[in-house]
Amino acid sequence: KVLDEIEKKYKSEHLEFEKIVEEGTASISISRLAIQNEVGMIVIGTSGSGRIKKLIMGSTAQNLLKESSVPVLVVPAKAPVSQIGKLTMALQFSNHEKPLLHQVIAFTNNWGLEISFLQVSTAKDFKDELACLGLATYLRENFQLKTTSITIIESDSTNAEINSYFETTQENILVMCHQHKNFWKEFQESSHSVAMACQSTVPILIMI
Repeated sequence: KVLDEIEKKYKSEHLEFEKIVEEGTASISISRLAIQNEVGMIVIGTSGSGRIKKLIMGSTAQNLLKESSVPVLVVPAKAPVSQIGKLTMALQFSNHEKPLLHQVIAFTNNWGLEISFLQVSTAKDFKDELACLGLATYLRENFQLKTTSITIIESDSTNAEINSYFETTQENILVMCHQHKNFWKEFQESSHSVAMACQSTVPILIMI
């Protein structure tokens, strides 16, 4: 009934609905359906459950990020989404980010959005400045992007600074890259992108 009401409210000539109801673990079922239906992106909301509950059980969104093989757009319950005008991509300048960067540029072109870039560094230095200059050159030569904003933030706490940055730039979708790890690495190393999926106050697109 809920799905019927949503379809009735939002259906238009530009938007088609297919309703699927399944029994099972949500993250596993959604990931499997995405592969079977060759979807380009999964969109999932977060309800703002308590922090302790998430630590013990893990949210569906967090578990989905660990299962999914396609990009996941996570939308917090209270996120301002009425006037999205920009994608802001946080980069670490890692090799696995290159193909994901190309996908993000394609999204901006298809959605008619601006794009900017963010790098959080523990110590802002000459290497970071050179990396950003190299990014600007790469964007210009490969995508003909000439006026893209690239911001470097110096901080020891990556996710806290990203949230602080977006407090004054609400008309945004944050983009982060996620690289799947094996169980032992997942246990040893915390993932900034998975953590941000719970903490972000703006929609966050996790590229996988």
